[in-house]
Parts: sequence; C-alpha cells; structure tokens
Amino acid sequence: ETDSVTDPFRQVTLFKRNFDHVVREVYMENYRDVTRANPNYFLTYGNGKSAARVQPGLRPNGAHRFHNYAKHPKETKAPEAAVLHYTYTTFDDILSRKNRCDCPK
Repeated sequence: ETDSVTDPFRQVTLFKRNFDHVVREVYMENYRDVTRANPNYFLTYGNGKSAARVQPGLRPNGAHRFHNYAKHPKETKAPEAAVLHYTYTTFDDILSRKNRCDCPK
C-alpha cells in the first residue's frame, strides 16, 4: 500500500494471511526473503482474532478468547473464514499509536 491511503476500508487491498492459512512448505522455502531477518510472522500482533455465537453464559476471556460459564467453549478453525485486520495503513498511523501512551521514549 502507499502513504496516500485516506480510506482504508475502500483503498487497502493488501492483507497478510494468518499463518494457519498459508502453505507452510512454500512459506518456509521463502522464509529468509519473507521475514527480512525478523522472525515474527506478524509485526504488530501475533495472535488471531476470534468470534463467537452469542449464547447464555458467554463472556469475553481477554481480548482474543471467549469463556462460557455453562459449558466449555468449542474452539474451531475455519479454513474458509477470513478476518481482515486493518492494523496500520500509513506510517503516520503507526506514529499516532505510539504517541497515545505515556510509554518511555
């Protein structure tokens, strides 16, 4: 993408697949070029996103999981499902995120 993106939901077309949905043999063949010496597959987050069917007893369990008081949740991975995660579309977006906290500089 480019720094000229003003509406990511209409303009962004480049997404990275979750590691569970890539052909590992092909990825590993190109590992050195793909990672550019950074071993992290995703650079801004490393876990997936979750969804749940609303039902009695269901509650969030952190930012990426669900828990149900009435029964043990069944976790399923759907190969045909995709969650498009718009992390950052421009360098300015990254800087604005960095400046939102009182983190040590």
